[in-house]
This record gives sequence, C-alpha cells and structure tokens, in this order.
Amino acid sequence: RGRARRDDGRNMTNLSAEEQRALASTAKSGQLALPWRELERILAIRIRETCEEYRRAFPEPSSSPDGEPFDGWLERILGLLGAFGGPPFTVQRLCEVLVRPQQYYTNTRKLMSALEKLLMVTSTAGQRPPDPALLAPPADPGAPAGAAVQAAGAAGSSGASTSMLSHRVESEGDTVPMDVDV
Repeated sequence: RGRARRDDGRNMTNLSAEEQRALASTAKSGQLALPWRELERILAIRIRETCEEYRRAFPEPSSSPDGEPFDGWLERILGLLGAFGGPPFTVQRLCEVLVRPQQYYTNTRKLMSALEKLLMVTSTAGQRPPDPALLAPPADPGAPAGAAVQAAGAAGSSGASTSMLSHRVESEGDTVPMDVDV
C-alpha cells in the first residue's frame, strides 16, 4: 500500500506563495483573503493537485463509492465548485482540508468524498467583516455567557438577525434562552 508524505501545506506546487498564503489565511480565519473568483480558481487548482497526489499515493480504490471512475468523479467535484456564484458556506473547512489533507484523510476515496460533501451545499457564505462586539468578552465579569451576543443584537450593531437556537442551564432546573447570531 502506498504511503503519502505528510502534507504540511508547503507542497502546493502549482500555486504561487501568495496563493498559498491566501488559501491558508482563509482556512484559518474563514474570511476570504481574495475575491471569490480568484479563490475559486485557486481551490480548483488545489483540488485537482491534491486528488492527483492522493491517487498516486493510494491507487486503490480510486473510484467513487458508486463506482464512478476517478477522472469523472474529479470533474464532477470541480463542476460543483464552479457552480457557486459566491463562496459556499463551507469555504473555511474546504480550505482547511486542502491546506493539510493528510491531517484529515488517509486515502483517495475518503478525501474525495469529503470534498464532494463540502461542495454539495446550496448556501453561500456572507462576506461581511466580523462584528467586534460579538467577539468581545462580556463587559461585566458576572454577566452570563452570551451577554456580549445579546448586547450586540439589542444594539443592532451587527445588522444580523438573532434567533433562539439553544438553551443553556443557568442553575439547577432553570434554563435560559441563549441568543445566537445566524
């Protein structure tokens, strides 16, 4: 059985240093380091490059779970990427996988199945900058967790809607709604 070398993100041979940094930055922050169409081009190059590297290292089986040959499966994955008008909401995870694939996947089929699932989403990610109020700790150390989110939502600073997605236990037997930005 083939053994691929550990890919620490420096083996992106078909990408310039700037493109590699953009991919790594998007993987780390979730914010696009380049306009979507430029990042999409880089992702397509990296998907092809990574899948080919895996195919050489792990030659069997290199077909989809339903028996589609490697080349057809790869083209379908690239077609899914090309169908987006903006970044899929899974763009950060997609970049993480492509920066360090060996950290997550041990063979071609697992890698390509993961890439396919990451690209079969229908929602795109919004590209607004993060709201500092949502990232700040509560002003009052005694305030309950989520207070910064509640304050930001009440102040309307993020422009995002808030919804009741979860509850957390405040004290024995009591639950308190927890607002979370969507």
